[in-house]
Amino acid sequence: MTSPAGQPPACPPWCAGDGNHDLGIHVSAREPIPVLRVHGHGSGSGSGVCASACQVDGGPPSPRVLVIAFAPRSSGASIYCEDTGQARRLADLLDFMASATARQHRDLAAQVRRAAALIDSGGR
Repeated sequence: MTSPAGQPPACPPWCAGDGNHDLGIHVSAREPIPVLRVHGHGSGSGSGVCASACQVDGGPPSPRVLVIAFAPRSSGASIYCEDTGQARRLADLLDFMASATARQHRDLAAQVRRAAALIDSGGR
């Protein structure tokens, strides 16, 4: 996003903000409604998972889809989808996983962590 010198960047048309963004973060919902309530991981009232269009002033030049998990006393977790195609593939994956058990989700999470560790270690 560009703007005249000395002016804050204009909000994208989908931004739910009022144009006064102290942190320079634009989101499509002022307070995204969690569609998934989270249990465990320090969760409690105010815990959940939600998705929003997001753009950060001075960040990547185009908006991203942000999927974020949040809970009190937790660092949470988030994924920025690099493009709308990646966001749609993530949505397809979430649909596919909807019928899995909690144990199956934990097993998949462990596989993802092992694959990341393998790459981080250079395959050793």
